[in-house]
Amino acid sequence: MPAMNFFATPLPGVNLEVVSLDMNILDAHKICPWIACGCHTCPCPPDDDVVEDEAHATTTRRLDGRYMLERKLDWLGRCSYGQCQETLRQRADAGFMMLKERIAAAEVENRQLIVITHYPTKWFRYSSWKVNGQTILDLMKNPRVHIAYFGGHVHGKPGANQSLFLELLPPLTPALVLVM
Repeated sequence: MPAMNFFATPLPGVNLEVVSLDMNILDAHKICPWIACGCHTCPCPPDDDVVEDEAHATTTRRLDGRYMLERKLDWLGRCSYGQCQETLRQRADAGFMMLKERIAAAEVENRQLIVITHYPTKWFRYSSWKVNGQTILDLMKNPRVHIAYFGGHVHGKPGANQSLFLELLPPLTPALVLVM
């Protein structure tokens, strides 16, 4: 990616623009503890303590091998939990403003948009993050611009009903990208 938030017109002669947004603010509650201290929660649990893993199962983990190596990386602790959240919020706010500008330009130029982020539309519905009382979903409901939205971050099993993660937001065309 050339930047955290960017847009491009990849096909000469085709009235199409791709808009890529950093929306990691939606997952800050999981990202920031790892950035701040290298654990699922801050402060890190003691070396021999019951901890919660990614699946929220409790296990006893001893700090050795790879886990200890991850905890001792130079960058750990250089960014506090609050600094991490603020950085993610600033990136998301900048992405929101850029998308707002790109939708306005697309409306004037009758251009189609492809919007991509790491998160499915459902995640925006449950987030408290807004800019001036609006969400990304509010922006993408513009009936005068055709928008295709591609998101991911769904951890499902093959054959599972992935429709739980998609919402039809007319005139938005949502898509879930599954990488196997």
